[in-house]
Amino acid sequence: MTFHLRPCSAIAVLALALAPSAAAAQSVSTSEHFDRGVHLSGEGDLRGALAEFRAAYDASQNPEVLFNLAATHENLNEYVEARELIERYQRLAPPSAVARHRAEIVAALARLNARIGTIALTVDVPDATVEVDGVARREWRDGIPVSVGRRRVAVTAPGREAFRAEVDVVGGQRAAVAAALPRTRSTIQVACELAGASVRVDGREVARTPVESPLSVTEGRHLVEVAHPGYETFRAEVEASGVGARVAATLRWAEPVPESEGAHLVLRASEPGAHATLDGRRVPMDGSAAVPPGRHTLRVEREEFLPVLRAVDLPAGRPTRLDLRLEPTPAHRAEVEGRSRRMRTAGWLALGIGAPVAIGGAIWLGLAVPQYTSSLNARDANLSVIDQCESGTVSCPPERSRAAFDDNSAINARIDGELTAAVVSGVLTGVGLVGAITGLVLLVNAPPGDRFERAPTWYLGLSPGGAGVSGRF
Repeated sequence: MTFHLRPCSAIAVLALALAPSAAAAQSVSTSEHFDRGVHLSGEGDLRGALAEFRAAYDASQNPEVLFNLAATHENLNEYVEARELIERYQRLAPPSAVARHRAEIVAALARLNARIGTIALTVDVPDATVEVDGVARREWRDGIPVSVGRRRVAVTAPGREAFRAEVDVVGGQRAAVAAALPRTRSTIQVACELAGASVRVDGREVARTPVESPLSVTEGRHLVEVAHPGYETFRAEVEASGVGARVAATLRWAEPVPESEGAHLVLRASEPGAHATLDGRRVPMDGSAAVPPGRHTLRVEREEFLPVLRAVDLPAGRPTRLDLRLEPTPAHRAEVEGRSRRMRTAGWLALGIGAPVAIGGAIWLGLAVPQYTSSLNARDANLSVIDQCESGTVSCPPERSRAAFDDNSAINARIDGELTAAVVSGVLTGVGLVGAITGLVLLVNAPPGDRFERAPTWYLGLSPGGAGVSGRF
């Protein structure tokens, strides 16, 4: 050991320091602690000796015990603690005692100073907590005296990542350590259904949607912005700490969408009366309104038809044209096909019956009317002859008048039948024409039975190397 333990002299000093009557019991206790410290030190149990010497000093406050404490710390390679005890002895011991031990003190301090270095620590945050070898050091800004060897330095601060380093300290020298404590990291998870939007954190673009993994940020409050042409910018302030923060960004269409940013969608549906929505928002079919560019979900609907759903990518600055075929619902298909069959059946029946009736009636009419007209003319001629003969205006033999009378009797007997034939043939002709026309109208207006069937479409492609034909069925 560097310092020599002198139990007899120490006990003597303690005895001198205590009053004879009042402190007798305490002197025995102090002596016991001191003696135990001496014995433990001799046995190599330095930690036990240190505890006993400290108990002896606490009980007596005798500066001489500080020598033993300093010696024990030195033997434990705790040179800073040993030096502090020697310096404490110089402050507390009587001047005569200090003078008596001057040579011993000077030698001890020289030896200890050679085994002590300084950690010159700089930290980039003001409220840092510093530990060396697990012991907190409050006074560290002017340098931390430590024993030589490898020392563990830890620096922590609220909201910062801890700094840890091992430093090799040389006696009598300063070891510079610069502790940088970056802000503690956290994450922000951004969820947005709109693809291709710019994600900015505190004004800096960090990703594009969809954002597959959480964004790494420093702990604290951040401004998250999600922007896309044609949409109102989404903004939210979030506190990122611990497990992180989550942002669900919903972007609304700009009102209106600027023409300089917008796209146009022109739709042509196979059925009239259809209407379209983009992302659930009604849009005109003719492309007259600007819409946000990018990917959208298009839905085209018409009553009694199945909706058409399609993902579309709309470029800004030019129209996108789409032809869409609407398929009927099963019930509407069955109703249209049934109506087509009924109308065609009725049309063909009306045409098949009406046309022959009209043709037959017309032929009959063509025969009956001339015959009836001829009978009328003959009767009128006979009446004229009879009138002339009876009035004597002309000279006619009696046979002529009788012949005319007999001829009219025959005409009168048949003319009603001829009139009936003309009327009936005319009615039949009219009824037949009405039936035939009705049949034609039904056939013309009947919905095509195959109107919902996709017609084959052929495409001719020309290229410098030749031509090709493709089709869709």
